[in-house]
Amino acid sequence: MQNNKEITIVIDFRIYYYLFEPVVDSFIERGVKVYLVCNKDIKDFISSKRQDLGCIEFVSLPVIKRKFRVHKVIHRILTIFFTRYDFSHQYAKRINQVTIKAKGMKRLLYFISRFVPKVANSNINAFTHNAVRVISKNPFPTSTVLVGSLNASPELLCAKNLRVVTLMESWDHTVKIPNGYLSDKVIVWNKELRDDWVEYQNDKNVDWVYPLKLRYAIENINKTGAWELNKKEEGKPMCVYAVASTRVFSVPQIVEIERRLIADLCIATDKANWDLLIKPRPHGDLKEFDEFSESFQHVKVGYMEDASSNPADYYLNDEYNAIRFSEVLPARIVINCFTTFGLDAATAGIPVLQLDLRETSRYEDSQMFYSNHHINKYLITDRSTLKVPSGVDLVEYIADYLSNSRGLEFDYTKSICDWLIPEASFQDSMDRLVDLVLGE
Repeated sequence: MQNNKEITIVIDFRIYYYLFEPVVDSFIERGVKVYLVCNKDIKDFISSKRQDLGCIEFVSLPVIKRKFRVHKVIHRILTIFFTRYDFSHQYAKRINQVTIKAKGMKRLLYFISRFVPKVANSNINAFTHNAVRVISKNPFPTSTVLVGSLNASPELLCAKNLRVVTLMESWDHTVKIPNGYLSDKVIVWNKELRDDWVEYQNDKNVDWVYPLKLRYAIENINKTGAWELNKKEEGKPMCVYAVASTRVFSVPQIVEIERRLIADLCIATDKANWDLLIKPRPHGDLKEFDEFSESFQHVKVGYMEDASSNPADYYLNDEYNAIRFSEVLPARIVINCFTTFGLDAATAGIPVLQLDLRETSRYEDSQMFYSNHHINKYLITDRSTLKVPSGVDLVEYIADYLSNSRGLEFDYTKSICDWLIPEASFQDSMDRLVDLVLGE
């Protein structure tokens, strides 16, 4: 039935359009007018991807942000000054500049913040929201706005007479930083991530529907049995290492750890007579792994796009997903340490060997990344991980496991699927998501 409802969706970067694309389709099917707030590049990008623009109206995000420049400055200062350093492990690393050094004004603000009394973690979002709200009017064309988690415009979401709905883009967004605004409704992936959101962001009205970020793996790979149909049964077996970092954007510490690990995996797979595919992040430096493929005949590097100016400015469309999974499907296992692709591969039904290197000789520095809340709680705790103990040679240990698998990778994938794949169908989940956003 047609109705007169309308909704505003803020899209800061192209990656958020992948999150919202099926949501926009569902709104249009309901006869809901959709305002997309974005910059011109994203507008042109979306226009080139869609045939049906009749129910969509674009609004310039840069124009709105220019009007809220003072609000942004106030918001950022309040967030840095009054957030406790123990908000999360990730935030403590950021504020203490453990893995990356701040520059210019931000560095000065971090220094001054050491002498400023802090607001309780449970109140920091309400504090910044209410402080900016005093001087803010709704900048959007509708009274309800839908945003992705960890969006780049929190100062715009503190306005009076605005209903804010936050949709989880990635599972690690909950604990990186305080949002800096209050959500009237939050939609995450499952009950456990809902509990995390309530604990860290202190929004109370939190529901869960479907992990939209993982929909291609679930719908197009897992439910079609694609891995069983495509896995390589004859000749040398192949494994994949899913890289979490890139030297273009990532902090140097994790880049160094992963390069060390990839070098060891190249030797270990050679010893075990396996082929190795290095699966990079979606975009980065096209040549950053060439030294491994040039040094080892059994090593190849998977597809990636050249990096843009921002790590979130890329688009995981079906074409890209088809490419990356076509490379991975022949593999017997995917080896994972720190990256969300471990979730993609597992929810696709591909066996994932999750490494735990916290006690491994020469990898003790990995602890700072394994201690990230989402990795420690959901990737390596109480799951069938390969814990490499201290005092053993990692190369020999991995080579031996590849030759004499204990089946951890199958148990791990099953546990991730049980945790993340909902019982409801994708379409039923989308119908419920739209109802939640519209308040029906």
